[in-house]
Amino acid sequence: MATVKADGSAKLELDGMRRKRAYTRRVFSRSVREIEESKDFDKMTVEFQYLVEKLNELKGFDSQIKDLTINSCTDEQFEEEFDECESYLRKFYLVKAKVEKFGMQNDKANASG
Repeated sequence: MATVKADGSAKLELDGMRRKRAYTRRVFSRSVREIEESKDFDKMTVEFQYLVEKLNELKGFDSQIKDLTINSCTDEQFEEEFDECESYLRKFYLVKAKVEKFGMQNDKANASG
């Protein structure tokens, strides 16, 4: 009986973390869109700093969720989870490159103008 309760509480904990992560992913994606659509370097910079915070939150949730699921899912499910986590990291680095490139272009324009 105690095992069922432990499994149930672990499932509740996992479900709660997944909900928090889903919300954080939505906020992360919204931030990515804001940066991609922005032409204002200051706004991009502020939004990027916020994105860094959200990425760190995502990494924490991802790590906890992986720890809770590694022994209770198939290899295929774990790989799918891992790939999804990695996709957010790739998005982050693409946006980071865009912000850096925009910043260099902005610096050149300010230097020549």
